[in-house]
Amino acid sequence: MSRKYLARTLSLAVAPVAVLGLMSGPASAAEVFGPKCKHSASSNTCLTIERLDTGNYKVTVGIDIRMSKATGDDIVAAANGNPFLTKIFGSDGPNDKTPLFTIPRPKISTSDEFGLSGDFVVEVPPSSLDEDRGSAEDDVFARVQMGDLRTEPAQIKTFESPEINESF
Repeated sequence: MSRKYLARTLSLAVAPVAVLGLMSGPASAAEVFGPKCKHSASSNTCLTIERLDTGNYKVTVGIDIRMSKATGDDIVAAANGNPFLTKIFGSDGPNDKTPLFTIPRPKISTSDEFGLSGDFVVEVPPSSLDEDRGSAEDDVFARVQMGDLRTEPAQIKTFESPEINESF
């Protein structure tokens, strides 16, 4: 999850709390799990899952990969506009990681401040996140792969978010 996305997420999370404090009568707040982020010297990868009023979940993954804007632009151009493949996985330990679903085309941006960034958003039913099929707490994480097709052979870099542990 990009720093830009994280700042927007935090402001969106605080705004409803302020509004709820001003309202009279009962109110229901959306349940938000995360953001869970992995920060390193070369990247930030975050996962947020929000329960919607419809009963579905909004799954958001954000990534910033540190590089110059020019390098990011070259990577995006070489990949015909989308160098990312993003999947949500279920996990029951280090040797049991199951792909649950793929998040379609992201919003991609490049800048000298954040590097190559992608924001991925999809709405899914609870069954898509229920990696234990109702029997236990679900452990889910995001895996983002970035393909650098400027070289032969192409270089694939993999980034993962921390797990979110909830019953979906």
